[in-house]
This record gives sequence, structure tokens and C-alpha cells, in this order.
Amino acid sequence: MNIKMLKVVFSGLILFVSGFANATLITQEFNDGDSLAAWVVDRSAPAGFEIINNELVMSVSGPSFQDDFKNTHGMKLNIGQSTYLSIDMFIDSAWTNNERYGGMWAQLIDSIGDLSGWPLIEFKGTEGVKTWDNFGWQTTGTNINYDEFNNFKLQITGNGVEYYLNNTLLYTDSVTDAKYFSNVLLNAKYEGNDFTVKYDNLVYGTVDVPEPSTLAIFALGIIALASRRFKQQ
Repeated sequence: MNIKMLKVVFSGLILFVSGFANATLITQEFNDGDSLAAWVVDRSAPAGFEIINNELVMSVSGPSFQDDFKNTHGMKLNIGQSTYLSIDMFIDSAWTNNERYGGMWAQLIDSIGDLSGWPLIEFKGTEGVKTWDNFGWQTTGTNINYDEFNNFKLQITGNGVEYYLNNTLLYTDSVTDAKYFSNVLLNAKYEGNDFTVKYDNLVYGTVDVPEPSTLAIFALGIIALASRRFKQQ
């Protein structure tokens, strides 16, 4: 197969994927002047939750509660029926304790409309970025860009719920009944030290991608067609 035929193959694949990978996404850039009125308290209210210099800044401080549940501070937003969720979070190189400095949570809804899970992706200091499903803490991500914004992403696919750090797949929760995410939660835990977490570019909505088997069948078909055309020349 020559270069010309390869171009035919890849052009066909691109057209196929673009035709079936439909996305309806909403982006909140947290620019100065944007409203945070739709966000509500989750567990305990953070000391601060405001937009500063076109970034969302959440401040976490004491006092410490006897009920450890309330030591998690955060806010949540209703995101409808989303299958895709991502946000950028700044990871400070000074976060060197073994603490839950912040991350992104989601409420997972099943096919009958019940709350079925809490997918989490968080930075846990010395432990790095960790993923959580209904069975506890799972894979650790080490491809962290310190003193920069890092992207956390959750996506519902035919494989279950996929967790990404900086576009690298960390973990797949192979839950069979995952319909959509109903809320996104930005949470951090107060463990005796005050700190702030900076977020940017919240993206949520729906992304429909064809199954890998469908793509493979199409790719084989178009390669075969291109090869046949090449032999006839």
C-alpha cells in the first residue's frame, strides 16, 4: 500500500470517528465576574470559595470537627446527566504531607436513577494522585506536573468509569450499570493545616464514542478496500 492509499485509509477513519463521536459539552472557565450562585455546600463549607484572577480558589481551614465526616470541605454543582467530567487543578510542590489536598468527585447514577457510586480522583500529598471507587482507594498516578495545573477527568464508556490524569488513563472501574454523573464535587479535607486549592476550566456534558470493536471492523474494511484499489492500478 503506497502513501496515497494510506491517506485514503486515515481520511476515512477520521471521517468515521468525527461522524459518530458526538459531544455536547459545557465549559466553566471561572473568569472574573462569573457567578458561583449555582454551587452549594457539600459536607462543610470551605473558608473561601471565590473567583480570583480568573481562577476558582477554595480555601480550607479549621477548626477541626470531632465528626471526621465534616472535616471534608467542599462545594457541588448539578451537571444534569453528564457522561464526561474534567477540571484543571493546581498541584503545589509544597503539599508534602500525607493529606487529601483536593480533587474532583462525582455522583454516579445507574439506569434506574439511583445513586450508585462516588468516583473520586484526588491529590493525596506523598501518595500522589489517587483514584477511588466503591471498593476503596485504587491506582496511583505519578505523572504529576508540580506547580502547574493538572487535568483530572472522569468518563463513562462501554468499559465502565474511566479515570484520567493529564490524559493518561489511570484506572477503569468496570461497573456495569453506570448511566451518568449527576453532580460534580470539589472537596478537600482539613487535617490541621490551612491551604488553598486552585481550579480552572470545568468541563462536563456528554460524549458518545463508537465501541472499539466497531472502529476495528471499519478500519479493516477500509484497509481492504484501499488494498484492492491499489492492486487494480
